[in-house]
Amino acid sequence: MGLTMREKQAVTREYKPRYQKATKKEKGALLEEFLRLTGCHRKSAVRLLAARQPKQLMLYGKGRAVKIKPEKKRSSNRKGKRVYTDELIGCPRLAWTFFWYKWTFQALSDLKTSCLLPIREFHSDNGSRFINNATEIWRKHERLSFTRSRDHKKNDNLNFFMPIQKLTSKTRVGSKEIKVYDKPRGPFQRLSESREMSQKFKDALATHCALYNRVHYKHFYLRHLAKRKNAQG
Repeated sequence: MGLTMREKQAVTREYKPRYQKATKKEKGALLEEFLRLTGCHRKSAVRLLAARQPKQLMLYGKGRAVKIKPEKKRSSNRKGKRVYTDELIGCPRLAWTFFWYKWTFQALSDLKTSCLLPIREFHSDNGSRFINNATEIWRKHERLSFTRSRDHKKNDNLNFFMPIQKLTSKTRVGSKEIKVYDKPRGPFQRLSESREMSQKFKDALATHCALYNRVHYKHFYLRHLAKRKNAQG
């Protein structure tokens, strides 16, 4: 049977000062002991043990100094129902939603205007800062198609020729994690070398990619970027 929450908190209070004063080698041993006792995730345990209490701040104004101590969490003794109703909470939520939509529209519109090439498609990762109602409304207004990266595939991108590395192995040695990556290759090269793709598909892909001159597009982009910088300067 595992420890209770209070017992875990007591163990954390015991190990925390020892962990923060220990050397790098000693920290690894203390961390292993802490993980065996509490059953915490490794990264969560490191955050718990390494967290330090913020120091007092000194603010100077009108000829005197004011100390600001870190606020301590106090238990609430209030009884009864909450004072704030859903209607009252809904007002600031509505105001925040309005400004959130406004700022999102402005940021995406500025991005589209400053881009040197015409934007045909909007591609993002899986973060909620991009996948939300405001972005969807803007995309429909601009008549752009929208794609996103796959879950847990941070190397997904729209550049068909940009070389990327893929993780081939991951080994833990004590407190260290050793990762090994393959040689950088672009998506086009990886598809061409894949055994899962038919030769017919590979030939069609090579024919399609032969239409694009990467050197020409790079020089075109650099020339227009220099013109825009000169116009702004």
